[in-house]
Amino acid sequence: MFGLFPMLSEAFFGWCDAEAVLKCRKSCRDKALKVFNHPRKISAIIDTCRQVAMAGFEKFKHLIETGGVYFLGRLDFIGPVTRYHLAKNIGLDVAKPDRHLARVAKAANFDSPDRLCRAIADDTADRVSVVDLVIWRFATIEPGYVKHFSVSV
Repeated sequence: MFGLFPMLSEAFFGWCDAEAVLKCRKSCRDKALKVFNHPRKISAIIDTCRQVAMAGFEKFKHLIETGGVYFLGRLDFIGPVTRYHLAKNIGLDVAKPDRHLARVAKAANFDSPDRLCRAIADDTADRVSVVDLVIWRFATIEPGYVKHFSVSV
C-alpha cells in the first residue's frame, strides 16, 4: 500500500479538502479504485471525508485529540488494531498492539505493548510512538527478536 499512497492521495486531492472530495466523490472513488481496488475501503475513506466536511476540520481534529484511538475506532473500516496504526500515522503518541510488540511485551512480562513502550519512554524521555517504532523495526530485521526481551522470572 505504501507504494500506492501517493497515487491514492492524488485521487483524494492530497487529503487537503474534505468538502471537495465530498463534492467530487464519484470521480474520487473512480480514480481511487483504479489505484487500490477495494471498494469498501475506498467507501470508508469517502465516508470519513464526509464526517470531516460535516464537522469541520478543527472540530474533527479536536474529536481525535480528545477521543484518541477510541474515536478513531468508530470510523468505518478501522478495527481494534488498525486504529492504533492510524493514530500513530496522524501523530498521536501511542503504541500499536501488533503481533511483534505483543510478543515482546509478553516476553518482557508486560501486560500490553502500551505499558512496555510507556515504561521505556519514561526511562529514555522518548515518545511512546518512537519506542514502538524502534521495537517494531528491530523485530522486522532480527529473526530471534523475542529472546532479546525475555525476562527470567
